[in-house]
Amino acid sequence: LVYVGTYRKYNEGSIFGEWIDLDKVYDYEELLEVCHKLHSDEDDPEFMVQDYQNFPRDFYSECLDEDDCDKIKAYLELGDQKEAYEAYVDATGDDDIERFLARYKGEWDSEEEFAEHIVEECYPEIADSTLGQYFDYQRFARDLFYDDTFWDGHVFHNY
Repeated sequence: LVYVGTYRKYNEGSIFGEWIDLDKVYDYEELLEVCHKLHSDEDDPEFMVQDYQNFPRDFYSECLDEDDCDKIKAYLELGDQKEAYEAYVDATGDDDIERFLARYKGEWDSEEEFAEHIVEECYPEIADSTLGQYFDYQRFARDLFYDDTFWDGHVFHNY
């Protein structure tokens, strides 16, 4: 959601605007159409995003442009992965959603549980045999996380 007014109205002491749900607009062009209809009383309105909800502060801009809009829409499309994305940003400082999607491997209770998952997926003959009970998952997890990141239960490949 973004609350969109105009600079002219704001400078004249009015915060008239409306909340616009970015999930309901297709793209930046449609957002501009909605804003123009809302502020049709101005000849050439300069839109001012005065407030926001449901996306990270770093994505907010008073002068929302097409790149900002695309980034917010991509964030909103993450759905259940928003918490994982926020953990990724905390862990890496990188807010690129495409890189997050490429690097995110899922949620586990521990590094060792992730190591067990890898062995089960990639080496089922070890996991399903008596050899599996001798496999050192803790050591394997330690080696895995030389290159990967475990943050708040989320696993990210660092490649």
